[in-house]
Amino acid sequence: LYGRGVTCLHALTGQHPFDLYSLAADRWDWRPFAPHPISLRFVQILDRLTARSLRSRYPSARAVLADLQPAGPTHPLQPKSKIQNPKSKILPSPAKIQTPQPHILPTPHRIAHALAISPSGRWLATANGDGTVQIWDLPTLTPQQTWGQRWGWGHGYGDAATGVVWTGGDRLWSASLDGTLKHWSLEDNHRHTHPSQGWGLTALVHTATHLISAASDGRITLWPLPDLTPPLDLVRHSQMVKALAVSADGQRLASTGDDGTLRLWALHRGNLLHTWVGLGGGTAVAFHPQAPWLVAGTADGAVTVQSLDQVNRAYPLDQLADGVGAIAFSPDGQWLATGGRDGTLHLWAFAAKRQVATLHHDWGITALTFTPDGHTLISSGNDETLRFWPLAPLAAPSPTHHG
Repeated sequence: LYGRGVTCLHALTGQHPFDLYSLAADRWDWRPFAPHPISLRFVQILDRLTARSLRSRYPSARAVLADLQPAGPTHPLQPKSKIQNPKSKILPSPAKIQTPQPHILPTPHRIAHALAISPSGRWLATANGDGTVQIWDLPTLTPQQTWGQRWGWGHGYGDAATGVVWTGGDRLWSASLDGTLKHWSLEDNHRHTHPSQGWGLTALVHTATHLISAASDGRITLWPLPDLTPPLDLVRHSQMVKALAVSADGQRLASTGDDGTLRLWALHRGNLLHTWVGLGGGTAVAFHPQAPWLVAGTADGAVTVQSLDQVNRAYPLDQLADGVGAIAFSPDGQWLATGGRDGTLHLWAFAAKRQVATLHHDWGITALTFTPDGHTLISSGNDETLRFWPLAPLAAPSPTHHG
């Protein structure tokens, strides 16, 4: 597949491949040589075919063909799940689904893989696929700081940035597939790089006392703040961990990944509380901020709600046409957003189990978050945009609780 991608670059540009690879940037720099406009979707497919990192490339020809096909249906599909709960029902979507109009912020040649809003609500941090970390001023939606590498020099990462969190004030931590954690300070522009155990880091969350990272070898590590020593490894997943989430009280951790398990941990003891199996490759997970529910998404597009009070109780909520790219709750738990790799974004009134809007990116959803006041949903996608969705036009969610 890599060879096919390089052949395409040669055919599109008419240049010898040796002339298209930048040793300084350590990547294929072919776009300036293309004599004719090329669609953003096809550019992204070519970039993934010829990615430097094996982890970033397509796993199979079938995955390439799926991305070459037009986007799938945008109407809600009937969920499918191996979990049966006859007492739970999915309420039908309303006949007329409302659609908020977003403010679209283009980020050319840059895809945000993770989003985090500062405790003050002023700053939005993005961890990006080109190895940069950016800070945006939310009131004005203008970039304030970009940390990256150019020609191999600079303070960014040597591979994709995969996670970003604020640990208080203007202190920011980020993680990357190059296996390092970085600490940034807006106050004095201080930067510090902390290596992990050598494997690419795939996700990053935090509590008041720890950073928590996931790695491509299945490792989950707790790093004590502020010095990150001594680190503590939890029992591993057998394959890559794709997503982490911490409960609102900071006492529990959820993890999921390619081994098809969803795991619940007690953080104060570091022990495993429960493992759900047979869910398919896990890709996203989120705790309800107030109620005992855990929502997980998989590579086949299924979104399942798990009870934390009764671990054998669960029900299917959503079925996206492609894999789940991200899941997020609003701060009060009223809204749930589920984003798919086909670019479809569903907004749910969670307590009522009711889908209230279907939104779209031009390509797959990579990250979701809500503003602290819950009035705006922020999404990022492989279409190289950030989108800000005002929720005021939508009807207020029903106060009915899950039964």
